Amino acid sequence: HTTHTTHTTQASNTAQTSTPTTLPITTPTTLPTKLPPNVQAQLASELKDIQLPEAVDGWPPAPGWWIVTLLMLFSVAYAIYRLKPRWRRYRQRRYWLQQVHALHQAYSAQPKAAQNAVQTIDQCAALLKRILLTHHTRDSIAKLTGDDWISRLTSETNATANRIFSEISCTLLVQSRFQRDAIPHEHVEQLLTETKNWIHAYTPQTRDMKTTHTATR
Repeated sequence: HTTHTTHTTQASNTAQTSTPTTLPITTPTTLPTKLPPNVQAQLASELKDIQLPEAVDGWPPAPGWWIVTLLMLFSVAYAIYRLKPRWRRYRQRRYWLQQVHALHQAYSAQPKAAQNAVQTIDQCAALLKRILLTHHTRDSIAKLTGDDWISRLTSETNATANRIFSEISCTLLVQSRFQRDAIPHEHVEQLLTETKNWIHAYTPQTRDMKTTHTATR
């Protein structure tokens, strides 16, 4: 019994000895929410303005921009070079069509009894020769008569299926001055219409062609 009591007492002492000691909890010091005026003034004096980067100068441009500019100038110059002859031909064609239209109106405005068909046909033939003389020498055009004249008109177009001038129109262009019979009104109208079609299809051939300076003068 004495031994049991001794063990109980030792165990109780051991339990008391092993109980951890509770440490006191310290409350942190509260930081000030507002700095003193002298500290604020010191910090404000140490602040500096925001330093912005220097503006990048756009001149002179990079070499790549010079290359792009030169390519653009070359493209514009080449386009003008290519389009200028086309524009010149367009203006010429429009002027010739206006001439044929004026002939057509003058012929239609006359009373049928007094229509001068031969004069209208001669004016139409003279206009066709002036058109050819725009691009060819006078010697190569002025001497053309008869079938040679008709063949030259046919060869100066881009029509590949059939020639533009009908047999009736070709006869009027070649033999109108020698015809004593009255020329039908419909034949003259057909000639004027086919002349307009020929002007639209006119493509100057390179043979006997004038120089560029002479042709465009």
